[in-house]
Amino acid sequence: MPDSHYAQLTFNFDGFSSHRGLLPGLFGILTEGDSIELGADIDLLVLARRTKAVDTAINLTTYDIESAESQRIIKRRHTEDTTCFTGMSFLVYEHSSDEFLEWFCGPKLSKTAIRFRCGYTPISKAEVLRLGLSCAPRDAQWITVRSRPTQERDFFWYTPHVELCGVHLTARPSADEITREVERFTSEKDHI
Repeated sequence: MPDSHYAQLTFNFDGFSSHRGLLPGLFGILTEGDSIELGADIDLLVLARRTKAVDTAINLTTYDIESAESQRIIKRRHTEDTTCFTGMSFLVYEHSSDEFLEWFCGPKLSKTAIRFRCGYTPISKAEVLRLGLSCAPRDAQWITVRSRPTQERDFFWYTPHVELCGVHLTARPSADEITREVERFTSEKDHI
């Protein structure tokens, strides 16, 4: 997948194979040729969100869901052997690595993306008013994402489950760091 300015947080769903060296059911940070294992539970601050469309065959990433490239990717994403993916992308701060990361929640993570967007991403008063939401504005809050085994008939895989963090974590980036990274994340240009 084309790189953004951020290292990519990843999760290995598959119950059988490794994902760039990452064992099934584990979270990790993708690096150039491998991955750094973070474990089965991670603590995150979800700081910002944006839409993302990716075509890995031509190394293209776009964040403008209305663009011609995004529309082409949307049409192709359900074809067999597709290299096209769409979904929500989140800027997160991961506690144990002390890093700002991007977590792209494509088709396999769509339920996780909905939980993040609806319950855990910060929402300003201006967004509440602009979008006509019925919730109150909120700041970023610590969450824990846990790997859970799932089985249906003969199929076995892992799914991420999101909950509020049960441990009071006080270490976090400064407000200036968060503001700078959110601005950088939300203003990132397409990779064409």
